[in-house]
Amino acid sequence: MFEGLGRSSDEKVFNTLRNAMAELGVDCEADEENRHILFTVQGDDLEIGFQAAVIEGCILLSAVLAVTVPPERQDEVLREINRLNADCVYGHFVLYPDNGMITFDHSYIFDDRPSKDHLQFIIYSMLREVDENDGDLRRFEGPDDSMSLYH
Repeated sequence: MFEGLGRSSDEKVFNTLRNAMAELGVDCEADEENRHILFTVQGDDLEIGFQAAVIEGCILLSAVLAVTVPPERQDEVLREINRLNADCVYGHFVLYPDNGMITFDHSYIFDDRPSKDHLQFIIYSMLREVDENDGDLRRFEGPDDSMSLYH
């Protein structure tokens, strides 16, 4: 029943993703053995770090926001993230309570090999979503650096 799914190899999709970023002039740090890519893209106001991994027919993408949420602010931020996620089209925001980090994550399951244009569109869509919503998170900045979400 499920034969033929996942026809495209992870290695080919990894190479397509790496080439898509190179075509955009994005400097990537690639780990071919584990099929992980790290790169940075300039947003409207901040650079946004991306992590991508190609694993078993799926591309896992995370945009890492330059945000650290102190434990005493996490309940407030979780409510805001919940509100933002209700309107997000291309992924979801996640708060990691252990270290206060916020990411915007998207998973793309593939059968055939996605084109460079398609992968570039996914990255662009994630970047746009983060750019449109990071201001809502910025309002939680504290009065000094120790309470600031952005460092």
